[in-house]
Amino acid sequence: MFVIPLPQGELVVRCDPRTGYLRAAGFDGHDRVDLPGVPLVLQFSNGEVPVIINPSTGALTAAGMGQATAAATAGDGWVLGAFTAAERDAMEALAREYRSVVRRRRPVLALPDGELCAIMLLGQSLAQGTTSYPVLTRQQAAPDCYMLGDSVHPQNLSDSTWVPHGDPLALSPLVATVTSRDRRLVGLLTAEAAAALPPFEGNRGETPGEGFCAQFRPAWLRARGLSANPNNRWVVGSVAVASTAVEQWLDGAPENYFNRARDFYRAVKACAAARGLKASAPIILIANGESSPNEEFGANLARLIEQLRALVAEEFPDQRGIVPVFLQQTGGTYTSTATRLAQARGQIAVSNTVPGVFIVSNSGAYPDKAPANTHLTANGSRWLGCQAGKVATRVLADDVGWQCTRALGFRYRGDTLLGWFHTPVPPLTWGAHFRGLSQPPRPDSAGLRAEDDAGWMELSAARIVGPSTIAWTLSRAVVGQLTVTIGWQENGDGAPIYIADGDETQLAATYEYLGDNQLPEEDIPGVVGLRYDARNLCLADRIVADAA
Repeated sequence: MFVIPLPQGELVVRCDPRTGYLRAAGFDGHDRVDLPGVPLVLQFSNGEVPVIINPSTGALTAAGMGQATAAATAGDGWVLGAFTAAERDAMEALAREYRSVVRRRRPVLALPDGELCAIMLLGQSLAQGTTSYPVLTRQQAAPDCYMLGDSVHPQNLSDSTWVPHGDPLALSPLVATVTSRDRRLVGLLTAEAAAALPPFEGNRGETPGEGFCAQFRPAWLRARGLSANPNNRWVVGSVAVASTAVEQWLDGAPENYFNRARDFYRAVKACAAARGLKASAPIILIANGESSPNEEFGANLARLIEQLRALVAEEFPDQRGIVPVFLQQTGGTYTSTATRLAQARGQIAVSNTVPGVFIVSNSGAYPDKAPANTHLTANGSRWLGCQAGKVATRVLADDVGWQCTRALGFRYRGDTLLGWFHTPVPPLTWGAHFRGLSQPPRPDSAGLRAEDDAGWMELSAARIVGPSTIAWTLSRAVVGQLTVTIGWQENGDGAPIYIADGDETQLAATYEYLGDNQLPEEDIPGVVGLRYDARNLCLADRIVADAA
């Protein structure tokens, strides 16, 4: 046990003999303490405490409580490097103002309050749940949530039509199903056959749609004082096609994949008409971009969203409001030296300029079966869906604007780089990024890279110095223009991202390891048996830093 003196009193810290982690007495939640080197940052459920280690005595001294309003101490000068506490506070003010604007940015959106609401998943393999098996959602995902026929997956996975399995007029409780291996006309596997599948086959399984409904549907009902509402049913379907570029989805493209969306909506309308119900199409989820390595990606994505909304207006003329679109940002696995995050940056640009488009998260926040496989596990797919459902709750049930955690700007002076970030739920924390089925230790750079006219330089000593600010130490003087990169490194591979906000929303599902043909590596210590982490990892981006 040891005691850290604070401006407000003393902080008692104990060592957990089971884990070796340092824990603050009286705190719970995110109270793990990492020791990446100087400076030490104690992470707690109510914020962070930057701590200075005296190299001569080993004494620990708190530099403040990590709040922009905290009084500057002698430690601030060391933690902030070449910047002053006043300059840090000015960046904190910019971040607070940006967060306020985001929360008040609320276009009139379509709401899932109709009699039969179509929720469509579009994109490529992640939206299909490729290799996301053995499935976890084996009971109805949420009250009043269904699929057409027998599955969210259609019979045909890769052509221009969408035909449901089983009776096209039937509504079945929304569960995850596993398809056979064929790309075109596929069948559905029995539970026994699915359990016998090798882990890396291309069968489709758990999609983000199940987790989306598990998270959002109960919240939607609670906001209306209900536990169920059979007069407001949701039906989920995936129209995705693996390994497709966004331009192939545009209406009029030779592949005619756009017609799959039209077929799905018309199938929902026919099902509604058979029951004397009125159909609507109030939500679209898109996981796309991996096969679009070009600078036109953002413009093509914006055009596709415009065309999808026009299709909804054509098929559902009485529907009101802008159809909200929930995006998954392309993960670093798909970056390259040539594109340098063109897809990820295009997605940010679209979410900033097209009303009603919301980036849920970066796909690196979720476990996939292997770095070379680039397909999420069933837990990863459901986790992504729960995060999307959380964001839908914010914007559709709580009527609050949304942007995911992202860097807003960087400034440098001398050997210090200081960045300020948008956080949906402050304060900033150190998050966990997956590389395959592992969570690599956070490096001294927290996953960021810097490049100037002289080439790449190392960033080190990453330390959170305020609710919305982080400081780094530069390895040398800056030459010319300095560009900071999040989620990418010079060899073309994606770099893990470790910056997150402090969101403690209770997600609907728990990370499950049942041994039911899951890979042994899916038994991840510190993750199994816990609710999915709701914190919002920072989006991948490239930003030019300003000289201070």
